[in-house]
Amino acid sequence: MKSWNKSHEEELLQRFEAGRSDGKSVYFDIEEYEQIIDHYILREEFDMAEKALEAARSIHRDSDTLRLKAARICLCRKRPEEALSLLGRQSDEEASILRGAAWLQQGRRDKAFRLFEDIIKEASVDKEYTLLDIAEQLAYYHYYREALEKLEAAWQINAGITDIYDLAIDCCEQLQDMEGCIRFYQRELDAFPYDSSVWASLSELHFRLKHMEEGIEAMEFALASSRTYNPLWAEELGQAYTELPDYEQALKHYTAAYEAMREQYGEEDSNLLGEIGECHEKLGRFDEALDWYHRCLKINPNDDDAYVGIGVCLAAKQQYQESLQSYEQALRLNPGNEDVWACLGELFTVTENYDQAIESYRMALEIDSEQPDIWFTLGNLLFTQDEFVSALSAYEEAIKRQPEIENLYLFAALTCRILGLDGQTEKYLVEAERQDPEARKTFESILKES
Repeated sequence: MKSWNKSHEEELLQRFEAGRSDGKSVYFDIEEYEQIIDHYILREEFDMAEKALEAARSIHRDSDTLRLKAARICLCRKRPEEALSLLGRQSDEEASILRGAAWLQQGRRDKAFRLFEDIIKEASVDKEYTLLDIAEQLAYYHYYREALEKLEAAWQINAGITDIYDLAIDCCEQLQDMEGCIRFYQRELDAFPYDSSVWASLSELHFRLKHMEEGIEAMEFALASSRTYNPLWAEELGQAYTELPDYEQALKHYTAAYEAMREQYGEEDSNLLGEIGECHEKLGRFDEALDWYHRCLKINPNDDDAYVGIGVCLAAKQQYQESLQSYEQALRLNPGNEDVWACLGELFTVTENYDQAIESYRMALEIDSEQPDIWFTLGNLLFTQDEFVSALSAYEEAIKRQPEIENLYLFAALTCRILGLDGQTEKYLVEAERQDPEARKTFESILKES
């Protein structure tokens, strides 16, 4: 078998496609045609795969290898009967696995499974690859658990095959078994401890699962083991620290990513500029934040989030009119940005324009109702305006989404008492006491003061 590399594959494809375009016949040997056909199959370009097969057959007639490729294309085209006809009585391992795949496609599951078990029993050399090939077919037809069994057996024989891990992780993803994904990533790292891309993939999975500290640790390993500094990974680290939140660490990684991207590509990334600006904003460094937000707008004048950030900083500096103008510009660019409406709600509250504040918060929730903090803030604002029925409704919406918000049950209990809903008052008070043993005393104290 020839050893292929990417540049050779590209050269083969260029020669094949140039020959087709010019209408000229170009000679390739069987193994070269195999690679050309496999390239198109993997990319699901089945018309081109069939054209390559036709060209190969015009030169290499009566080839078992090409017959197998034809059967594989038929399976990709959902033509199992034609694939079985092409396979005929051919009984080598590859043909037998394709025959089992055709039976799976026909719904003859038990027959296919029995055949696969027979193939595995008969395999004496490179059994792990036989198991991997069968697992690929099982996974393709959505038999993910059965595929994982074969992959587990293959891994026991040879832990050094990267395709085992890739397919196993994909199967676990399909089964929504995230712990299984983590387990296979960790096994892969046991075999390849300095593979930075695996560390990064594990980190990204942890981030998706909101395992922020585990994800950060894995991404730190990815950056440390990578031969070249990857600014995109550094940016992901910044995002993770932002969620913790740890804005000093986030700023450190965003800045490193920004400097690396500017050095590598000779240009500034507007998203990173905005993220750096937000870190300064959250750390109370409003002048620094404004500088970064304005730099962001020089690159992308239509960045509505940058205008929101500018508005927040100006409001913090008590420049309310300028802040309002920045928010209005953000809305002109993107009226569906719920953050603008939430910030407007806060600005109007500070400037005692309560009706506009309430309307702004409601607009934010109309765009995205899954914001418990805004429901709670809206409830508190309605409470101060003596709109107790609406306030209770807002508190209840917040409770549905995030019941552990501090003092949420306490304010719900107070509102129920004002409305004379004694049963609900006690229910919410019990929950408030679970959060804070002193909640009932606080409740009584607030009622006395009012």
